[in-house]
Amino acid sequence: NHIPEISMTGKFSYEIDGEKKDVTLNKFEKFQLILTPEKLEKIKFYNVDGDIAVTSRFISPMKDLLPGSNQLIELSRAYSVNANVTTVFRQSDLIKITLSPKFSENAPDGYYEITDVLPSCLRFVSGLPMEEDSWYPDAVEGQKVTFGFYYSRKYHKDRKIVYYARAVMSGEFTADNALMKHYLSDVAAFAEKTQVKVHK
Repeated sequence: NHIPEISMTGKFSYEIDGEKKDVTLNKFEKFQLILTPEKLEKIKFYNVDGDIAVTSRFISPMKDLLPGSNQLIELSRAYSVNANVTTVFRQSDLIKITLSPKFSENAPDGYYEITDVLPSCLRFVSGLPMEEDSWYPDAVEGQKVTFGFYYSRKYHKDRKIVYYARAVMSGEFTADNALMKHYLSDVAAFAEKTQVKVHK
């Protein structure tokens, strides 16, 4: 029996803003286009020849991905050194990190998981003397620090999660969004990304 040879070459053309381009893909080659939402709506493809697969990926602020139910809770984050709130540190500074959850009247009771991601210039510090708001994390995995938080509408009082990190590297860095998520529903909230700077 003769098995016909499979073509390993694919071809297509596309047009954006009146400009046409031809693309040839050999074997397992890939071709990538980075488009704004406006250009994505206008792009046109022609003369597709061969077995070609298309995938798309969208980048959006994390808070834009939350369903409407997530207006029920909020999460904010602050950095401070010697009681002064700041995002500018010196190398070796001990930094206090405060996570402040807030709950609306309709927020569900129960356990919440709060996950913070330290920027790469900071390292989690354990074993410090306890103060009133200090918390021990449930888990520390690299730069990710996770806490459990129980909320009850009936017995709730404003509480904050406090933990510490050390500045170990100079430069400018981004602290990714911190996340608070209810265990038994899709209710969630993000703290905003933060730009931090560490001086030598």
